Amino acid sequence: MDVMIKYFDELNDLGAQLVQHVGGSEDSTKTINSQLQNCQDRWDNLVQRMEHCSKQVGPLSRAAR
Repeated sequence: MDVMIKYFDELNDLGAQLVQHVGGSEDSTKTINSQLQNCQDRWDNLVQRMEHCSKQVGPLSRAAR
């Protein structure tokens, strides 16, 4: 999970750099920002699902001992 967070942070940094390089094109900037936001939303959703699953698995693994 920590590795994925690192990669996601790098992706956001690269996206911000790309937006800076695109500069004058407002449509391109909006598209990139929209794609980055979509990626962020999907990441947040994945983290929430993983946390939910881990809360369900935790008690089950303790009960199996």
